[in-house]
Amino acid sequence: MNFKAKRFKEIAKEKWQIENLQFMHEKDPFEICLDCDFPNIGKLSIVPFSKKYFKQFGQFYDGCDPNWDLSAKSRSLSDQHDTNMDTLYDIEKRVTSKQDARHIIITQDHVIGYLNMEELDLIKSGKKNYFGEDKHAMIDIAISDRFHGIGLGSFSILFLKLVAAIAGVSLYLVTDDENMRAMQFYSKNGFQKAVPGEIFIPENLMDKPWYILKDNESFIYKKK
Repeated sequence: MNFKAKRFKEIAKEKWQIENLQFMHEKDPFEICLDCDFPNIGKLSIVPFSKKYFKQFGQFYDGCDPNWDLSAKSRSLSDQHDTNMDTLYDIEKRVTSKQDARHIIITQDHVIGYLNMEELDLIKSGKKNYFGEDKHAMIDIAISDRFHGIGLGSFSILFLKLVAAIAGVSLYLVTDDENMRAMQFYSKNGFQKAVPGEIFIPENLMDKPWYILKDNESFIYKKK
């Protein structure tokens, strides 16, 4: 196990008492996945998005089961995707061709979370991406309402920090200007509100709060 993955395992144990955590492909930001025992959930996996989970992912985003899936409120706050087959195949292609790092969280054969890091291939290679020439990868996360308040969201952010550390990129995100809960959540997890000129912000999104991850090294690289 490389140092970054080892440090992640240490933090997960300290903060959330995660047991039996095992990584696969921990050197590849697109293929990395893990299995663990998560408190109040049980067996949990984070794996790359794939066609194997098309049905469960569609149910998750369409809110088919209130015991597992996103609520209408959460979907309205998330970067919602259409869940028709063409869109799902397009998402999968972006993963298999190593353009985006997109992962899903699974337990008991249900998708309960979605983690998205866009255009990682362009940012890693130093090429111009959708947001210009910025070197920060944009992220988005969505967690089933049933699993809020138990640390799964923060655990998911830590996983994205690990992916970023492996890829050698920084992170940023945009949230709704009325979503105080999201702003507090991201601030608690190491993000700070970006100041003008710190990152490139598309003109059509300038009225939204943008957050940039500060000091990812303190979470991944530094030893105790």
